[in-house]
Parts: sequence; structure tokens; C-alpha cells
Amino acid sequence: MKAEWWLGKAKEKGLRVDWEERKLLEAKKWLLLGQNSDKFGWNPRGEKRIQGEYEFRVASEYAQVAGVLLSEHLIDKEKPPEGARTFLLYNFHNFAVPTMPLRVNLEFEKEMFEPSNLTLNVDGYPAPCDLINPDLSPDGLIRSGTLVFIENVELGVKWVLTLRSGTPPKGKGRLKVSEEELANDKIKVTLEDGAPVSLTDLENGISFSENGRFMTQRFSFKENGQASEANVMVTNTGKRGVYAEVTVHFKPVEQVLVVTSYRVYSSLPPFRNRNNSTLLRKPYWSD
Repeated sequence: MKAEWWLGKAKEKGLRVDWEERKLLEAKKWLLLGQNSDKFGWNPRGEKRIQGEYEFRVASEYAQVAGVLLSEHLIDKEKPPEGARTFLLYNFHNFAVPTMPLRVNLEFEKEMFEPSNLTLNVDGYPAPCDLINPDLSPDGLIRSGTLVFIENVELGVKWVLTLRSGTPPKGKGRLKVSEEELANDKIKVTLEDGAPVSLTDLENGISFSENGRFMTQRFSFKENGQASEANVMVTNTGKRGVYAEVTVHFKPVEQVLVVTSYRVYSSLPPFRNRNNSTLLRKPYWSD
């Protein structure tokens, strides 16, 4: 899809891209070969599955080569301003992307930004941004991480994202966070001992809860262990105006650590939770 998007843009500008178009057509042929029913259908065969995976890889590589070469014809290769880093974001889908959190994976060969001073410009306009899971150098500079900002992307849009050091702008949404509550101007989530007990739609005044719980985690082990108390902490205060987050660490038994994060984004109704379980050591029970 990306390569086709670049191909359309190149043709709109009247560029000669015959070789790239043939390469993309060849990728489609390999893709069709990899989709046969005896490879990934209702009755796959082992040796055919291996063949299909190979054909998918060939199709992906051909499409990637075509896309890269096509983009080379169209991307402005100007050097970024001193002290800045630039990225290209484009909507290659056949539809507009509604307002939602957008993520860009970052990795710097030379660290130059502190998390607290990182600012983002989207096509020249300042936009609130934040980081998820940043990896920092000993000096506190960003090595890598995931940049997140909230925006809608119209069909065919191509933006230049520019990162600089400066004073971050404030987000428009009102974020509230504590160990007992997560809220923005759309929803409010009440927490009790690290578990959501209710979710309230602030626009309509409707609260969702059942038997004193909005969400419940259940664990099953062959042997009972001593569960620890939930360790609840605020892991993002929302001061950058993008999202607020609460993280809960809980050990249902001594050998297992369960980490659950709850997150709300500025001015958006979705409530996000992510769960990760880690086996700390070999358990005493066996299957």
C-alpha cells in the first residue's frame, strides 16, 4: 500500500517510474502465490506453508524496494536546521485518519534532546507531544523511544515533523491523575487498590460498573500462593498535555509479577489498559 501511494504521487508529478511500477507488479504476483489455500488457507500443508512464507518475504522485499526508490524521487532532501531533527509523516491509506494518538518510533545516533525540553512542530505548527518508554543516556538525553501526539490526518496528507529543544506547549484537554483516579474532559475512571471500579462518561453522566468492578483480573494456579498487595504509582502526570497513566505492580504468587498500566489521552474518550505478566523464577508446580 505504501509503495502504491508513492507510485500515485510520482505519476501525479509526471515522473518516469516504469521500473518501479514493474517491480511493484512483480511483488503483487509473488503475494498472490503466497496466498494459495494450501499454504495459508483452511487446509495448509507444512511444506507449502514454508513456500508461502518465502513468497510473502519476496513480495515484501520487492514492494519495499519499489517504495523506497519512489519516495527518493519525491522527498525533499534538505538538511534539517541546526539543533533539530525532522521526520516525514504521510497518510498512505485510502481514508482520513480520525483524531487519535499517533506514534513515531525514535532512535538517535547522537543524543541531543532531554525529555522535559522536547518540542514538536507539525508542518510548522507547535503540537503537544510526549514519550513512551524512553531509553536515556547517562546524561539524561534521549537515545530512543516512542513519540506520541494527538492529531487527525486527512487523506493524502504529508507532514514534516520537527523536533527541537524548547518549552513544550500545553495541551487543550484537562488531565487528572492520582492513585485513585484517571480523568480527562470526556471520561473519569475510578481506581480502588489498583483496579478500575467504574468508568463515567462525563458528557452524558453515565457510569459503567458491575458488582463494584468495571474490570476484573483472574489468575489460576495449580498451587495457592501468598498474593502481595498491589503497588500503585502514577507513571505519567499528564503535565505535557498528551496522556496520563497509572501503573500497578501485583504478585498473585511469589513467582509471577503482573504489571498493568491504565492510560487516558487528552480530550479522547477511549480508556486504554495494558497487561504484562513475567515469570520471575521457575515455579514449584508442574503441569
